[in-house]
Amino acid sequence: MYTAREIFKKLCEWSPLERETTGDGLVFGDFDRRVRTVAVTVIASPDVIRKAAEMGADMILTHEPTFHSVAGEEDAITAQKRALCEETGIPIVRLHDYMHFTKIDKINLGVMSRISLDGDFDGQKTFTLKTPMTADALIDHVGKKLGLRHIRYIGEGDITVNKLSLLFGAWGDARIYSEFLRPEIDIVLIGEGCEYNVCEYVRDAVELGVKKGLVILGHMGSEKAGMEYLADYINENIREVRAVYIESGELYKN
Repeated sequence: MYTAREIFKKLCEWSPLERETTGDGLVFGDFDRRVRTVAVTVIASPDVIRKAAEMGADMILTHEPTFHSVAGEEDAITAQKRALCEETGIPIVRLHDYMHFTKIDKINLGVMSRISLDGDFDGQKTFTLKTPMTADALIDHVGKKLGLRHIRYIGEGDITVNKLSLLFGAWGDARIYSEFLRPEIDIVLIGEGCEYNVCEYVRDAVELGVKKGLVILGHMGSEKAGMEYLADYINENIREVRAVYIESGELYKN
């Protein structure tokens, strides 16, 4: 039986990091706990932690941070969440950089596999459609494949889309600007971006006649299929370990 530490090490070997530093690793609990069942999720919200405990998980593998703070200090909400972790006792391990900053971005690979568009993925940020489609058709297809109800779009719906830039999660406004301005890119798919800044810039461009668009999927919604892909990998490649994906749901309800 593997420990949480050994499972983490195996996943790092599967997706070797191409940078010197990482924030990945143990977030909470005992790294040497023996593991039979791994709960995989995009973010370990309180509901996800409770569901992991109910299913008898021995480890939670999350993509995003577990604890959040105001002005760098642990407040009452964070303290309550930490108490919940103490109560359940499940080790929480983060795997973020080892999914993104690799030769092939595993989150993007998993998301595009789920979306199942016909075309070519360069392994990092660019996807080229084999058959062009309109922006409206693309958004409808992506929403249905990812099960998202709150997709936002800036741009004209009838523009022709040949090439996509994939910025799932949060890559920052500077990266969104640079990808949007690439001449060959028709649509940039993002998790989130600054609304008053980069999103208004895109609106300016559209109203000035630029035939491009920005699709905003939501941070968790844009990456969850990448973590489902990770759960599938664990089930297929790490013996004696069962991985179960736990859905955290979309952040916005209406």
